[in-house]
Amino acid sequence: MRLFLPCMSCFEEFGRPDNTFYPADILNNVTAKFVCRQDHKSVVVLQSQKFAILAELAVTAILDGYYREAVSSFASSLERFQEFYIKTVLRSRGFDLEMSEKLWKGVHKQSERQFGAYQFVFGLEEGEPPRILSNNKVTFRNKVIHQGLIPTYDEAIAFGQSVADVGNPVYRRLASDKSEVLKTIEWEELHSVYQSVDPNEKPSTMSIATLLGRCSIPDDRIDPRRSAFFMARSVLRDIRDGGINAGSTS
Repeated sequence: MRLFLPCMSCFEEFGRPDNTFYPADILNNVTAKFVCRQDHKSVVVLQSQKFAILAELAVTAILDGYYREAVSSFASSLERFQEFYIKTVLRSRGFDLEMSEKLWKGVHKQSERQFGAYQFVFGLEEGEPPRILSNNKVTFRNKVIHQGLIPTYDEAIAFGQSVADVGNPVYRRLASDKSEVLKTIEWEELHSVYQSVDPNEKPSTMSIATLLGRCSIPDDRIDPRRSAFFMARSVLRDIRDGGINAGSTS
């Protein structure tokens, strides 16, 4: 996924932003690198979980007209969110990072086992079964990913909204009940990424509002007639259609 980012070194050097944003692709370690017109090398570390980035990949895929890729990214996002939930609950119950990773390693290659683990951990923690995708949505996902079905624009949007409807209420519950654990996990991940980054590239951090997970729009400010997915689409479309001054790295 490509973001458009400002150069913080230019801000420090000139004392003000120049309203130029530079294209930067997000890498697997949730960092984005770019070089500005002043030849400053920058690395931005996103304070977002992998599941949130995958959801945004899906949103941008729809904007670009790649509906099949969007469904695949939405599905991956939900799987990674379920992994995140399991590990967060384990940490809240006293399991350290090393033990949590060892336990996950036993199921990390089998998606059905991961889904079963999520249901049992959720039931143990919340006292009720989790909300999951409907059978129709699961069948649709499988046809897209395994049978080569090419979805329509509306089908991709509907699937994305279903993923948000399943994941976001759970994330909000985690943020409310286990905020300190979330802060610990976020700090550990940031620390790990920073250790892999060249300090000469002056790494900085930033947060983005995402379809799944952390969102900058309070629930009571959302018009109930507009879905969370359509709101995310609207913001991204404004940016992509010229709401910013995009710089060139060439």
